[in-house]
Amino acid sequence: MPKLDLNLLRPLNALLTTLSVSRSAELLQTSQPVMSQALSKLRIHFDDPLLVRVGNAYIRSPLGETLLPLVQDALSRVDIAQDIKSKFDGSTSNRTFIIAASDYAASTILSHLRNIVAEEAPGVGIEVITTSGRSAHRMDFSKCDLVVGVTGYSLPGQSATLFTDEFVAVLDSANPILKNKSIDIREIAQLPNATGYFGDQVATPVDRIFEDLGIHRNIAAQVSGFLALPLLVEHTDFVAFIPRRLALKANRGTNLAILELPEDANAQLVEVMYWPGSREAESASIWLREVMQRACKEIELSSRTSARVLTNKKL
Repeated sequence: MPKLDLNLLRPLNALLTTLSVSRSAELLQTSQPVMSQALSKLRIHFDDPLLVRVGNAYIRSPLGETLLPLVQDALSRVDIAQDIKSKFDGSTSNRTFIIAASDYAASTILSHLRNIVAEEAPGVGIEVITTSGRSAHRMDFSKCDLVVGVTGYSLPGQSATLFTDEFVAVLDSANPILKNKSIDIREIAQLPNATGYFGDQVATPVDRIFEDLGIHRNIAAQVSGFLALPLLVEHTDFVAFIPRRLALKANRGTNLAILELPEDANAQLVEVMYWPGSREAESASIWLREVMQRACKEIELSSRTSARVLTNKKL
């Protein structure tokens, strides 16, 4: 078999990641005819369709599934080879690091991370790509230095835990249900629930808790990520389940009631950073991971300032 034209690696990665000729062309800032021609060349080289049409969409062929992590690893190594230096010096570097994270993770971490970077590496830039509202398995993380996601992302490479949080319920402070002396979690489930969307078939810890308890929620609205939920709840009859730190931050400027969940409905959120195995020993990656961990240590545990506690007792 003739050797593959290495200029086709990035089109191959884009096609296998996005499962779309048009989105691949947009990602690589080229035209659809050029991308279609690249796909034809790749199919001839591998003697395989790579992308197989099912209905109105494409899926990866078995060979395409095998190739994707190999291609991403190869591109990662190429990028490292282009930028690598014997020792990374943040104080003199003007490198921009790319971090993929949900809106909640970015809003929680970024200010602490930016403070450290501004003081110790003023020329270094941080670019954040949001993962909220997207299907992680369809995103191209090959150019990301770090990906921050909850446990269960199952991303390739190495990982380390950054911080944990727990979910609370938030309602408008004038919601009539707050007048009750006690509140059953089933009552909360029957209120109009506003939820965050994180991609097809992605369940949050709260979703799994309610499923385990056999409680059906009245889902009335859905938005991308967690960040907009407190504003959506304010002045409405909605209830939303969001991480505690976000609830406490939002409560400074909104009229929200924050409700603890009962012990048997406790839902934790564990945020983890992932990085390609090929960058394990890269000095710039080591520096970024160390700074990220220091930033997360600065995230103080929020005090438990709740309006009332949900219970599993029937009224």
